[in-house]
Amino acid sequence: GKTAAKEPRYPTVAVSDAFMAGCSFFAAFSAWQTLRIAALGFFSVGCACSSGVLRFGFSPDVFRPYNETLAKFAGRVGIPMIGLGFAAGVPALQAYLQNLDNITPTIIVMLSLGFACSLQWSETIEELYTTIVSGAAMITILTQGYLSGSNEVIIGAVAFVLGGLAVGADRHSCLLGVRRENLFHYILGSSFLAMTRSNLI
Repeated sequence: GKTAAKEPRYPTVAVSDAFMAGCSFFAAFSAWQTLRIAALGFFSVGCACSSGVLRFGFSPDVFRPYNETLAKFAGRVGIPMIGLGFAAGVPALQAYLQNLDNITPTIIVMLSLGFACSLQWSETIEELYTTIVSGAAMITILTQGYLSGSNEVIIGAVAFVLGGLAVGADRHSCLLGVRRENLFHYILGSSFLAMTRSNLI
């Protein structure tokens, strides 16, 4: 029978993934002392992007399954954890999240169970689930940015949403002569840097 076509390398995607990985790890380091659950979320995104560097820059066939799974984990577990980190500063949610560090393990287990279940769903439902949980996280971050008067957080959250919705991560489509996936990585990485420039971290 015919063998499946090998996935080519995409050096420019590896570079943009490396940029986003660096931004994610920097954000994780910056947030570790003040927003620990958010730091873990940033770290998970950094791991997903690092696997993307290995996939698109070195060996697509070896690293593709790891990259795809880690990217889904980052979207369905990592991004919500970032949102929860910022949610602790929203007055309406403080009563529920006042012991956030203590309940962080429970939150991670619950999000991970949701992630595990999502892998069994159809691709359409998977994408809808990712959109809902990451969208809720960004709404929470926007709310916190607005209430605290942090323009950096607002800019970061708006950039994240625009990167996800307006640009998207289509590897085979270009916008302004640049692969959409590369723009997506550069915009989201920059959005993380903006969030870490705020007075909340």
